[in-house]
Amino acid sequence: MSIYLFGACLVFALLLLCFNPINFNSLRDVANYFSILLVTWASYVSFYEVKKLDFKFYAGINLIWLFIGVVQTYVYPFFMTFLLNGGGRGIDSEVRGVTSISTEPSQYGTMCILFAIIGLINYPLKKVWWVLILLLFQLIMLAQSATAALTLAVGIAAFIGVKLLLFNKRAVGYAVIVLAIGFITYKATYETLKDQRIYNLAEELVANPVLFLAADGSVSERFMFVYYSFKGMVDNQFLPRGYNKFNAYMQEQFRLPKTEFTKLLLYFTRDDYTRILSGIGSIIFQLGIFGFLIPIGIVLCFRGQLFEDTHLFACITLLLILLTAFPLMTAIVGFLLGNSLYLTRKHHE
Repeated sequence: MSIYLFGACLVFALLLLCFNPINFNSLRDVANYFSILLVTWASYVSFYEVKKLDFKFYAGINLIWLFIGVVQTYVYPFFMTFLLNGGGRGIDSEVRGVTSISTEPSQYGTMCILFAIIGLINYPLKKVWWVLILLLFQLIMLAQSATAALTLAVGIAAFIGVKLLLFNKRAVGYAVIVLAIGFITYKATYETLKDQRIYNLAEELVANPVLFLAADGSVSERFMFVYYSFKGMVDNQFLPRGYNKFNAYMQEQFRLPKTEFTKLLLYFTRDDYTRILSGIGSIIFQLGIFGFLIPIGIVLCFRGQLFEDTHLFACITLLLILLTAFPLMTAIVGFLLGNSLYLTRKHHE
């Protein structure tokens, strides 16, 4: 069913392309729909052949990312950046982390979360715990990504919230463990990172959660894209808008009277928006109500094991990641969905 829903979205996206100007931006948007269908399908079929993800292979990939990140942080910040498009954006700033072999620190942090999700759904915790600790180290100390750290924190909070709503007794234990790990991590890293962007933003969030939206351009802009992509769908009566329409919509919003909330969201603005920096936000804005087929398809990839804590956490956190600027066409998204879909079918068999 997930494959069918992704395929239906692709067909609908191609039909919309017939009524929109065909240029680089519109073709890039359509590529998202191709990717989530084809990579998910290919991953699903591949797992039926190999049966499982080899742990040595998984651990080796994590150690490669860790090694490059450590060298960039403590020896030479541009190590291996010749492999990257743009040469590792953001690492020339003293208040941002490194990229390892991703395009920027935020994506590095998000990749750490996705690697953790892959480990959680494929292996027992007693086998993968040390990899998870290394990934948390990379997220906090190497990537130093406020966006990724906030996404992980919200994912954990949402997971615990769902468990509490289901009257699950273990949710209280999870909350205590998370608070303990958070406190220990804070104490262990504060002296090293207290002047860094990630901790400055955390202090802003604690001091005044609302003003946090305007504390940093990157954070403000990411919230803005999510809010206005969904608002754009509602303003259009849930009908599709197509491609290359977001910039014109935003120019209209700039001219409207601003509330206290929208003032904060638009505190950092630009003159031109060539793309929507929200994976799910972009499909909702472009396809309208039909765009919800993709989040539904993602949930269905996990449906057989959503009552298992690791899969529930994986599903919630992946959806949150795709609300950020992490694009659907990134191959690890389709890989993870195909992996989960295989595990779901295997569980039923």
